[in-house]
Amino acid sequence: MKKIGWWIVAAIVVIAVWRSFSNDPTSVGATANRPSTAKVDVQITSDPSGARVIVAGRYVGTTPVTVPVVPDTPTSYRVEAPEPYDDYNLYKKYGGTINTSEPTAISVWLERTSAEEQAAQRQEAEARRAAAAREACERRLASVSLIIESWSWSRSYDYAIAEGRVTNRTNKTLENIMAVVEFETSDGTFITSDDALLDYQVLLPGQSAPFKVYARYNPAMARARLTFREFWGGQVGAARRQDLSC
Repeated sequence: MKKIGWWIVAAIVVIAVWRSFSNDPTSVGATANRPSTAKVDVQITSDPSGARVIVAGRYVGTTPVTVPVVPDTPTSYRVEAPEPYDDYNLYKKYGGTINTSEPTAISVWLERTSAEEQAAQRQEAEARRAAAAREACERRLASVSLIIESWSWSRSYDYAIAEGRVTNRTNKTLENIMAVVEFETSDGTFITSDDALLDYQVLLPGQSAPFKVYARYNPAMARARLTFREFWGGQVGAARRQDLSC
């Protein structure tokens, strides 16, 4: 029994020593199993120089630039020349893959776009601007409830009088709509404002109504702004008929 007990103790000691050795980060086996964190430098140049460099989806600078990469690991990169124009590109973008085990240099020649490609890009840019303008116009018109058919202001004795006509462009009845006129100096300084209900307190869809607003005249009055609001204060969108087309 004593002999068997000594063998058990010896086995436990051997196992403990082996586990300690295998878990030791300085041991040969552990070092072999740890992934290497060393990187190699890749120098990227381009013609023209000063191009943006994006490696693995991350901007790393402009050429010439040195980029550390993991060796023997395919890494995507992209080179984009600086572009002086908004409507088209003078150069094509270049894309490739870095896969090296030692420091290396990559020289990229950026090909120029053709006249036909530039013309196509200009057309696309113009189409995008036109679409954006239409969308902005449609959003603006979605908030317009009144069409300003006409309006003007003038002095009559001690009063400035603003008058005109508006049309309900919605498919619902508008009630108690007020015309608000703000008078300013030539440099835009506010002088005074006044308001008045439309002549029709109930304005049916498609119906027009005149309005007239009186304000005490001031010799400094040079221009006026017209807006509309509900009697209880809510703003009502309005636009001139000539501004309704998108």
